[in-house]
Amino acid sequence: MPDLESILEKAKSFLEDKKEHKPIAILELKDKIIIHPIDINNRKDEYDIIAMIVRLLDVPVYWIIMEAWVGKDFMKRPSDDEDRKEALIVQECSKKKGKMITVEFTKDDNGEIVWGSQLTSEDIYSPWNVFANSSRFKGKRFIMLNKIMEKDLHDVYRRASKRWKKEGNENPFPEFDKFLLFIIQFILDIVKEEDEIDFSQIDALMNIEFDNT
Repeated sequence: MPDLESILEKAKSFLEDKKEHKPIAILELKDKIIIHPIDINNRKDEYDIIAMIVRLLDVPVYWIIMEAWVGKDFMKRPSDDEDRKEALIVQECSKKKGKMITVEFTKDDNGEIVWGSQLTSEDIYSPWNVFANSSRFKGKRFIMLNKIMEKDLHDVYRRASKRWKKEGNENPFPEFDKFLLFIIQFILDIVKEEDEIDFSQIDALMNIEFDNT
């Protein structure tokens, strides 16, 4: 099982190699890891995606990795602080209180990463930690998700797999987890907070009837 320190070391190695680290979420399942790229300019959707994965796949812990500016003057925004430094930030999010490691870095004349000071913060609040947000599973997307979760999704997946095989088609979701991730994207595509929820679209999901007949 990975932990915050091992995730940090891999993130540092990646940054040293690629010279940048795009924002990502690493979510731990029972037998595998999901790596989800984060569009930092679309925070609401990205937060909902992470929260739905946590809800649907019962994720116990996940990590957020991103680069950020770290200021030295707490009275200024980092972007306004002339003494700001670049930093690699790794956050651990779980039902326990959050934990975060911040590692400052610079780049030498050859563009190589030079690591600076490192700070570990315990019991921190993070807007990316869905466990720390009391409203994390609220909203129309989660109403739809909860409605879908009333169904036996394993049975739906088995019946769909049999149908694809019988029709001679390749299973587009060779693993059950990929099918669940597809459901999350389906919800993102059809449910908008300003619109009424159309539950009839659940039955249209992949042309599968969501009853058990």
